[in-house]
Amino acid sequence: MNRRIRKTYQNENEFLTFLDYPEIPIHNNDAELGARAQVRCQDVSLFTKNESGTKAVDFYLTIVKTADKLGINPFEYVYDLIAGMNDHIALSEMIRWKNNKTTG
Repeated sequence: MNRRIRKTYQNENEFLTFLDYPEIPIHNNDAELGARAQVRCQDVSLFTKNESGTKAVDFYLTIVKTADKLGINPFEYVYDLIAGMNDHIALSEMIRWKNNKTTG
């Protein structure tokens, strides 16, 4: 226990980074929830049949989770991509814009 406490104190600056940078989350629950969605999809569909199927599911889940985090309706966004309407800004641009907004 004492060893763990010493190690924690040695990393104190890293643990308290969020105090200097409020845009950094205090926890990693978002990452955990993203991974859980992928596992849940595997449970429901009994896995994919090949590697390209796994890549397709991962790609789709990445779009859905990223759109959710940005406050965009993921189904409208995917429909816009498929239909070629280009009504939405690219998710990468939205992330860049939000990052600039919080840091600048």
